[in-house]
Amino acid sequence: MNQNVIFVDQETWNGERQAVLFMAQQGGALIPCWVGLEWLQNHSDTRLEEEAQILLCFSQSRFDLEDLAETAIDNESFNDQGEIIIN
Repeated sequence: MNQNVIFVDQETWNGERQAVLFMAQQGGALIPCWVGLEWLQNHSDTRLEEEAQILLCFSQSRFDLEDLAETAIDNESFNDQGEIIIN
């Protein structure tokens, strides 16, 4: 794992965006990373409806998501708002 990217051990469900927000830090800058509900459901092969279920699934997928986000950060695959989106 690249030591230039550090992930904060905190995640938040955003019902409006239907995605979980988790934060990365690189060079002192915070980078918002989002993973969509669809990705979580596909990855877990489970229909997720409750926030607690969604966050548990995120937690169980955290290492995979951090690897994906780290690769996207290294490749500078940011959207217009400076976010990383995992779909």
